[in-house]
Amino acid sequence: MRRLVLPFASALALTLSACGGGGSSSSSGGEDDLAMDDLGDESPEVQHHGGAIERLGITPPPTPWAEMSREDREMYMVGKVMPVMNELFARQFPRRYGEAGFTCATCHGPDGEANGFRMPSAHLLPLPAYGSPQSAALASAMPESMAFMRDTVTPAMGTLLGVEGYGCSGCHTSAP
Repeated sequence: MRRLVLPFASALALTLSACGGGGSSSSSGGEDDLAMDDLGDESPEVQHHGGAIERLGITPPPTPWAEMSREDREMYMVGKVMPVMNELFARQFPRRYGEAGFTCATCHGPDGEANGFRMPSAHLLPLPAYGSPQSAALASAMPESMAFMRDTVTPAMGTLLGVEGYGCSGCHTSAP
């Protein structure tokens, strides 16, 4: 695996262990090693060591997005982008994202993998042209969401992807 994977391996391991996933365990053979199967009905204790933003930061990728392999993009999305976006969305909308969390399907839709995780996603709300009467109506109807997307999500996603001038159309399709 390339150098990009290493900074995110611990975050991915933490994410998987917190979800109860991961599927395999490694063992050095010592008697203190404990396989997941040995836990019975008990879940492993998860200790909080700071949020994703605190631990991972909102910074560009070490390799430009356009130069990443599909595997590197997947690792980066799972190891950095998803934990950061999960934290942002859970803070803003705790009832919606607090327990359910942020998944690949949140942005890419339930058919994201089948569609190659292409963006923008038809799964997300199509947005009218900025400055149009429809855009103004949407901003009036959803002021909190629109401000959050404009002031927090869009700049964070642009930084995380290393894309200057990242805008709404990076994720959302245009309304007809």
